Amino acid sequence: MFKGATGKRIFYFSSAGLRLITALLLFIAFIICKFVVKSADSVTTTLIIISLAGIVSGLYNLAMCGMPSVAFRSKRCVQIVCFVFTMLTGGVVSSVLTGFAVFTKVTDEDIKNERVFNTKTFEGSKVNENKKK
Repeated sequence: MFKGATGKRIFYFSSAGLRLITALLLFIAFIICKFVVKSADSVTTTLIIISLAGIVSGLYNLAMCGMPSVAFRSKRCVQIVCFVFTMLTGGVVSSVLTGFAVFTKVTDEDIKNERVFNTKTFEGSKVNENKKK
């Protein structure tokens, strides 16, 4: 299994890819259903709603993929909302991948390796570390 912040990103990216592929396939099913089945308004409406929800869920997972490792540790609520939204919009495999991403731990080493620092106080930057020595 993948571990740390890189593992989280891989899981979120994989989930986003599956969500977007599923949304595309549901949109194709919507088009086919629209032209083939007569008077199937409820089916076409359901297909387009699920397709749009899949696109939004995929974009949300892509946004989660771009978070720094510090945010993975501090913004736990955003990750849980992403997991619940992915589960509600469907897709068993993508929901499992998002679950793996949410519950994968980020280590202190991952945060240190990214060298994320506060630009206002320059905490954690190389400039501040050299002054301490």
